[in-house]
Amino acid sequence: MLAGVSWAGATSHCPRFESAPEAVRKTVISEARGGTVDEMEILRIEGRTIYIAEIERPADLKIYVEENGSLIRIREDISYGELPEAVRRVIDAENGRLDDVEKQTAGGKTVYFIEIDRPDGVEVNLRLDPDGSVISRREEQAD
Repeated sequence: MLAGVSWAGATSHCPRFESAPEAVRKTVISEARGGTVDEMEILRIEGRTIYIAEIERPADLKIYVEENGSLIRIREDISYGELPEAVRRVIDAENGRLDDVEKQTAGGKTVYFIEIDRPDGVEVNLRLDPDGSVISRREEQAD
């Protein structure tokens, strides 16, 4: 059985994380906000290796890192109250039940991923800028 790894308050009992390149581990730990590495997924796309670390915290956090340790993006669950006012106004205008809110930060840019269930059975998926501008909108009939 592998012993857990611990750096600066963040911990892991995930064998994939423990065997990841040191540069990847360092980046994940520096971005983990003291959480525990619960799982690590490894993707190989067009000659690139990408590590996706799922961090266990009160709110879910995923950290995407290149093999050389470069941070690609961070995606985290957040609450309605943590959203900018402009984003909340767009959500409120949908007149539905907020199902999921995620904040993604990549390259210094933030995007919010929103899922809303409307009373008419339609699920609305939005991608919004912090100023409330709609990047994309998709509607689909819920099952």
